[in-house]
Amino acid sequence: MARGLHPLKVVDLLYEAALDETLWGKALDAASELLGAEGANLEVIDKRTGWPVYFASSDRLSSDAAEAYVSHYARVCPRTPRCLSEPAGYVCHDRDVLSEGEMARNEFYADFLHPMGLKYFISGNLLNNDRYMSVVAAQRTPKQGHAGKRETGLLRMLIPHFVRAVQISALVASRKQDGAGPAAVIRASAVGILFLDSTGRVASLNPAAERIVREGHAEVVLAGGFFAIRSPGQHRRLAALVAEAIVPTGAIPGGVIVLKRTARLPLRITVARLPRLSPLADINDGAVAAIWLSDGARAFAPPEAMLRGDFGLTPAECRLALGLMRGRSPAEYAEDARIAMPTVRTHLARVLHKTGSRNQQDLIRLLAHLSAPQ
Repeated sequence: MARGLHPLKVVDLLYEAALDETLWGKALDAASELLGAEGANLEVIDKRTGWPVYFASSDRLSSDAAEAYVSHYARVCPRTPRCLSEPAGYVCHDRDVLSEGEMARNEFYADFLHPMGLKYFISGNLLNNDRYMSVVAAQRTPKQGHAGKRETGLLRMLIPHFVRAVQISALVASRKQDGAGPAAVIRASAVGILFLDSTGRVASLNPAAERIVREGHAEVVLAGGFFAIRSPGQHRRLAALVAEAIVPTGAIPGGVIVLKRTARLPLRITVARLPRLSPLADINDGAVAAIWLSDGARAFAPPEAMLRGDFGLTPAECRLALGLMRGRSPAEYAEDARIAMPTVRTHLARVLHKTGSRNQQDLIRLLAHLSAPQ
């Protein structure tokens, strides 16, 4: 990762690109830099034809190469069939597709990637349904080599944000056809967004944010025009992030607040600075920052294939993990599954060990983090 580049800077750029498609190149440049790659691309493939219906790439990658890919090489790319067979959230590497010898003999690698000095990749599935598959991929040089655990972890962290950005971007496109603009998209978003003025006061918020505040009055509140967390320690952290975000020349706000809630999945709170010319700022009376609220209770569960493939969980362990994520206690799960509590405890211990979770709450936070948003 380049010195000084913070993951949240990439997240900010993704949400900017969601509302202004001309910024996708810049956002993908930042994502590739974070992932230690030469460039990155985002595409949506029509599974009926095998052709991309949308393609965006880093500004640093050749536009001629993008045209060649869309017009020919997309159809012969050996990576696509592997991604098509996996669910949203799946992370793919070269070693999952071809051996070094097979790469050397493959048209896509030899005729397309090699002249650009590229060879390896790491990708993440954002969407995979009956009609479309969307994937983001970071392209690496032979010197950069295969992506490792660090890059895989960073990509997994970015995937939920890529998913939201693509969803918002698609909604923007459809609303433009109907004559609607970014304001309509913000109102329709399932992600809660609060816009802040230069004092940190909430200038406006979308219906999703209103709902989250209304339903989460025990944990968060609007007080005197300011968004607040009732926990003093967490609120001090929020206040520090907001203070950084509202200063144009200040440090990039760092860190995501994961707010625990009674009998519900955590609420993830991200504070982002808005560029002066951002469409988000323009339509919200010059807002300088935004707070994004991701409600874990409304997220999809991570695909079972991800839990099996990435963590080595057995089917029984997957069922337990997903049961806990849906709010069941170990005792309730044991009753539902009609298995003995000692067996549940054994399975839970194995799940915690395999996922690197310290306890049940840590596990639920991890599962919520891996989940694709609603």
